[in-house]
Amino acid sequence: MKLLFVIEKMSSGGAERVMALLVNELADRGYEVDLLVVSGDSAYEINKKVNYHRLFTEGELKLGNKVRMLIKLCRVTWAIKKFLAQWRGEVVISFMPQTTLLLIAWSKLYKKKIIASEHLAFSKGKLFMKLSRRVAYPYVDCLLSLTEHDAKIYRKYVKEVVVMPNPLAFTPIKSYEKSSRRQVIVAAGSLDRWYHKGFDRLIIAFAAIATEFPAWELHIAGGGSEEAMAFLNERMSEHKLEGKARLLGHRNDLDRIFRESSIFVLSSRYEGLPLVLIEALSQGALCVSLDIETGPNEIITDGVDGFLVSDSQNALELAMRRAVEQFDSLEDVAMAGVNRSRDYEATKIVHKWEEVFAKVLDAS
Repeated sequence: MKLLFVIEKMSSGGAERVMALLVNELADRGYEVDLLVVSGDSAYEINKKVNYHRLFTEGELKLGNKVRMLIKLCRVTWAIKKFLAQWRGEVVISFMPQTTLLLIAWSKLYKKKIIASEHLAFSKGKLFMKLSRRVAYPYVDCLLSLTEHDAKIYRKYVKEVVVMPNPLAFTPIKSYEKSSRRQVIVAAGSLDRWYHKGFDRLIIAFAAIATEFPAWELHIAGGGSEEAMAFLNERMSEHKLEGKARLLGHRNDLDRIFRESSIFVLSSRYEGLPLVLIEALSQGALCVSLDIETGPNEIITDGVDGFLVSDSQNALELAMRRAVEQFDSLEDVAMAGVNRSRDYEATKIVHKWEEVFAKVLDAS
């Protein structure tokens, strides 16, 4: 089977990481895989078996005024049309709604099956993204939703909707080594999206318990601009957390960081299905998450494989205090989290993708 995956960029983001893992695994399984990127190179390693196509260089599509944006849109649309006209394959898979909107007409014209893979919560996104979903998704052959919560909404106007979680790239630990864990509370995510990730309220919550537990530290892993780093460092200084809280920067060893930390906290204000939470579970970090609209409540069962608490500053502080106070007696919860993460192992999720491919082609 020949597959074409399409995405705007392969920068260092969650959807892009999933894309890389997916195309690499499918290529290893014998599929003929093409990856079409609108602009730029990949921040992630791509299997040599994958045919990587780039329509434009990074600088060719710089945004400007509205006229330039319109010209960019026309250039991208025409380039995609030309590519699809000569591509000989069966199934096109689009990541993100704006890309799907550009692909719909040409996929139908050239008689390709199209699968749209959504990576944001339904309630989030700018107006253009929301309009793109509403216009494009009713015409796809199958829509993949990260959560059942959003799938129920999409089923009101999309015929075929399948819940498709993100795959776990890490190997879950086999045994729990408490002695190898440091007294560290860890979080991870793009610093430029600090508001989305709730790092500001995480710092406040840690400051509320830092004096009570002087041996513990807060570490935040993730790259970002100098402005974002300065803002978060200022918040740490404001709460007198020098030497107690620090930014780790972009890291390629998150699995080791999670494996050596005691507690992971997801303080996000919103998520789709947070892969970072699943990754932390897989490495045995005791996970604490806010019960936001979508995502964590489809991963964690409170008190069983982690802690899920109401979306408030006070609840976050109380949960972090509880996790630190009771950490030595919560090994069973941490290991239950490891077992829960196995449901998202790449081999299982990729098999679900294969079932979708078969179903879409059988509907021909």
